[in-house]
Amino acid sequence: MFGRRGMSVLALSETKMKGKGECVFGSVSGRMSGVESGRAREGVALLVSCEVRRCVVEWKEVSPRLIWVKVKFRKELWVFVSAYGPGSERNEEERVTFWNDLDECLQGFGANVNVVLMGDLNARVGDEKIEGVVGVHGVPGKNDNGQRLIGMCTEREMVIGNTWFRKKEIHKYTWVRQSGGRVIDKALMDYVVVSKVACSRLLDVSVRRGECGGMSDHYLVEGRLRVGMPWVRSRKSGEARKVLRVSVLKNREKMCEYQRELGGKWNMVKEQMVVGVEEEWQQFKSAVVGSAEEVCGVRRVGGGLRKGSEWWCEEVRLAVAEKRCAYEVWLQRKDRESYECYKEKKRDAKRAVHEARAAADERWGRQLTDNFRENKKMFWKEVKRVRKGVSGREEKVKTEDGRMLNEGNAVRKRRAEYFERLLNVEEDRDAVIGMDGRESRLNVLGELNEALITGEEVEQAVGKLKVGKAAGVDGCAVECLKCGGAIVIEWLVRLLNVGFANRQVQLDWMSACVVPLYKGKGDKYECGSFRGINLLSVVGKVYGRVLINRVVEGTECMIGEEQCGFRRGRGCVDQVFVVRQVCEKFLAKGREVFWAFMDLEKA
Repeated sequence: MFGRRGMSVLALSETKMKGKGECVFGSVSGRMSGVESGRAREGVALLVSCEVRRCVVEWKEVSPRLIWVKVKFRKELWVFVSAYGPGSERNEEERVTFWNDLDECLQGFGANVNVVLMGDLNARVGDEKIEGVVGVHGVPGKNDNGQRLIGMCTEREMVIGNTWFRKKEIHKYTWVRQSGGRVIDKALMDYVVVSKVACSRLLDVSVRRGECGGMSDHYLVEGRLRVGMPWVRSRKSGEARKVLRVSVLKNREKMCEYQRELGGKWNMVKEQMVVGVEEEWQQFKSAVVGSAEEVCGVRRVGGGLRKGSEWWCEEVRLAVAEKRCAYEVWLQRKDRESYECYKEKKRDAKRAVHEARAAADERWGRQLTDNFRENKKMFWKEVKRVRKGVSGREEKVKTEDGRMLNEGNAVRKRRAEYFERLLNVEEDRDAVIGMDGRESRLNVLGELNEALITGEEVEQAVGKLKVGKAAGVDGCAVECLKCGGAIVIEWLVRLLNVGFANRQVQLDWMSACVVPLYKGKGDKYECGSFRGINLLSVVGKVYGRVLINRVVEGTECMIGEEQCGFRRGRGCVDQVFVVRQVCEKFLAKGREVFWAFMDLEKA
């Protein structure tokens, strides 16, 4: 509906979603504000198009009933507020709190900001004209919330847009109560309210009865607003990117097809003469990534977009479309026959959704079982995701002086500055490197210093890689190497020996993408509470593992017996055991024990 009607901003009321932060509905994203705990109730959200999202200046979740977004169009500032007012059945204190919060919110925007208030306010303003606030095209009926809305609009110089446009009676009411296909009550309770200085920009406010498809007793209220050309913010980062569908390589046929595709390219390259380090790397990268992309395909991640639910399919889409058409026919005819037809289509759509969800759950269960047998990491990752549930992501960070940043680009810039300063420490004095015994240690490696890298070394290093890990900036995933078989091993031997012989490292191997992960303690808005995880090139890791294995082989005899934690067969558990044994022996003799522990911050 959002894309079909070409919407820019959509306000949702009574979402009954918990938490605050980013939310995604199909291919549209925005932010939500709901209760933190307890029974799911109330809740509001604002969804924006990609064009508007690029112009967002600030988001603010005020309460489970109130959220707003500030947008800059050219030199104009606009604020879109989504509000959900408490009904007359709620207690007086709750209603007073909501209207006070809304009034305080509108007051804080300032005089140079154009404000648009949208949502289900549970207010009835009547059909009596009030100069500069209520027009002559309202509907009968007024309640306490309506009086509060009129008073607030009078004080804040705002106009109730629904009442200023001539419409048919059926296109004035935004809420209906039905019983047996008959309307027993109706009212105007969903509004588009704008600042008086911007009322000339409001071109129309209409009720679209068929868009809800009978899923709600409220209709869609659509307002058309004229604004200046958008002020486009730079989007150099945070855009959607392509990722290889490496999970497809689990299929034996796909893996064989990938090896055949890669083998054809390798046969052409191995007959050629060895060229420079970067040229050899570009040949390998383009062949591996290109073959995997051709066989497996790609998926888009990031950018705030997603394709939708796993259970959504063509059958469900057709059933929902037929139900919507039947609903529109019933809205026009209002007879018993069309109502029964609509009910039948509604049951068919509900049945199709139920069957599609059951099939999706069955597929999910089979995948979970396979992961438990073959990939424990992915199994527990999915279990944790289900346990925690899906909540909105909240991108906020504090500056050094304590100011809060919540706009995407500003947050990313702040994190980049933090990690750049953390990882590039400037010392006042030059580093002093001890040379004692350096020559003797290098001689221990013997022929390994000059010997070319062998296929066995590469195969052993590739075998140590773990699947399911994110690729580096080059896009080459672990699965691309492991599923390539002997072809990849042979090609890697040539590639790594070129760099080893020339004492050079490819530029992509020296580049890393830093991803901040919360440590689980401390202020979530402080950069210091996050540790940076570097996503490195997988092929660069293979090269590094080959060199490390050579160093370990040549220096194992030189490391003291007390060194553990980084050696095979000597883990941290062994150190804990030694500490415990020493303590027991000393205590048995009645002697004191002194231990010193040092933890290097951000080591």
